[in-house]
Amino acid sequence: MYTPLLPGQIRLFRLEPRDISSTQDPNQSLVRGVLEHHRLADHPRYNALSYCWGSNANLRPISVNGKVIAVHSNLEAALGELQSYRGDMLLWADRLCINQKDDDEKTVQVQQMRHIYTEASLVFAWLGEAADDSDLIMDHFQTIGEDIFPGNRGMLETEGQLDQILVAHKTPKTRRALSNAFRHFCQRSYWQRLWVMQEFVLAQEVVVACGDRRVTFQQLLTIVQTYRAAIPSFMQGVVTTRYRYGNMNTRSENHLFRVLVTSLVLEVDYNHPKSSDPRDRVFAILSFTNDAEEFPMFPDYQHGWQYIYTKLAIALLRQGHIDILSFCQFTEVNPLLLDNEKLPSWVPDWNLKIKYPCVSAPWRSYFSASLNSSDLQKVQVDENRNQVSLLGVTVDTISFIGSPWDPDWLAPLDTKAAQNYLSEVEQFCKRSSHSSVTSLDLNQVVGRTCIADRICCEGSQMWWRDKNIYKNGYCQCYIDTVSAFEKGSWPTEVTYCQRLKLLHSRRPFISQTGLVGLAPSNIEVGDELCIFLGGKTPYIVSKRIDGVSRLRGETYVHGIMYGEFWAQCANADIHRIVLS
Repeated sequence: MYTPLLPGQIRLFRLEPRDISSTQDPNQSLVRGVLEHHRLADHPRYNALSYCWGSNANLRPISVNGKVIAVHSNLEAALGELQSYRGDMLLWADRLCINQKDDDEKTVQVQQMRHIYTEASLVFAWLGEAADDSDLIMDHFQTIGEDIFPGNRGMLETEGQLDQILVAHKTPKTRRALSNAFRHFCQRSYWQRLWVMQEFVLAQEVVVACGDRRVTFQQLLTIVQTYRAAIPSFMQGVVTTRYRYGNMNTRSENHLFRVLVTSLVLEVDYNHPKSSDPRDRVFAILSFTNDAEEFPMFPDYQHGWQYIYTKLAIALLRQGHIDILSFCQFTEVNPLLLDNEKLPSWVPDWNLKIKYPCVSAPWRSYFSASLNSSDLQKVQVDENRNQVSLLGVTVDTISFIGSPWDPDWLAPLDTKAAQNYLSEVEQFCKRSSHSSVTSLDLNQVVGRTCIADRICCEGSQMWWRDKNIYKNGYCQCYIDTVSAFEKGSWPTEVTYCQRLKLLHSRRPFISQTGLVGLAPSNIEVGDELCIFLGGKTPYIVSKRIDGVSRLRGETYVHGIMYGEFWAQCANADIHRIVLS
């Protein structure tokens, strides 16, 4: 069925029109078409299909180049729905247009994905066949998008618009039906595909199709901006991704490290986009980064995903993104790994449900544990041993560790567990003789430590030094929270409790010199606290064996997050810290 492509060529599927005269013969009513070779440089006019492959257990026949082949039922349904009675359609669909058994071809074609989707006249986002009142909600989207908000992005401008919304939700029965249909719409498997993000972002124009109904991207965006889903939604994430990465004002921020994190790392909704091939968790987002040319080794389907993730980590470290280490998390076991195939501790495993670091993402954080030392960092890699060597300082050794604090982001805060956690941090602070603890009000130190200083690190780096703001600000929130917990009630100000819930997989600790902080839950007594040059946050590494450590993860340490260590130890011993 496939003949080799020449450089610069893609395959397009010429979908033949529907034949209404042969409906009695199943072989004649098959979806039919032929594959053609085209040069992208010639700008052929075609549409592209974005869809979810589905299960291999549910296949249907179609005819390609006169030969009957089996494809996933979802693709067959999409092609059948796109067939016209008037004429043929030139279409790009990955399952048909890429030889999936040829890894060399896959590598070349995936490299062209950016151009394939940007050159397409239209991208059809196929959600699947009609089900669960999808016709009802699709019709509703059209009504809201066309009649109520024509082109004004969800802004109410007249009383008539409000009246129409009220009519559309007039009765409890109508509201329940729309709510239920919207919930099912948001939960469709299409939205959970990682490749969808690329296909949505790059398209010139997107039409969302479900059964025989259609809505434009703008109509869908209007719904997302106007309504809030009753449950966190993959659909909202995909739609806002197109809005985010299609915005010219933010394209300078779209480096691969940031796109990886914003696409793959869990938000508080726990949504985890899916891909059948672990390598695609990197390759599927390359096309909407602004530094893809700095990663010429990708895509690469000749090597396994462990090799790809390791190469990616090396490249990002050499770019200066030392805080990629904060996404190395070890609270979950990857079922794809055998005991003898473990990734190096310094390589994030993008298969796992990685969460945002407790010290925040680097581009949001005002922490500066290493000050302005990025230019001094010289990354060395021993690829034979899977080791990386980074310049840094060893600050201290862990002396005592506390109980785990790992709240469920979606569940109500366990106030009893929170009270125990706050009390444990307070006890560590009371035991400390370190000046970073003893020189400040105890409530301020405990209050900031318990939430990893998250309020101030996401605002102004300087305002926490204003004692009046702290006295009347979140330090007082901490005091009020403790008081409310002791009385068995809920605090009036919930911001502090929200920050407590944003933490995950933490244990409080105290070091040999009395530094107090929050470390990963896999920490052990005797582990070492260090600062890598160029890193915004400190890290914990295991005790060295034969000069080599394993990374435990990012940590918050009160009193060294803003470069205080360097002021106190100007002549600190900067040495190589080797991680395996």
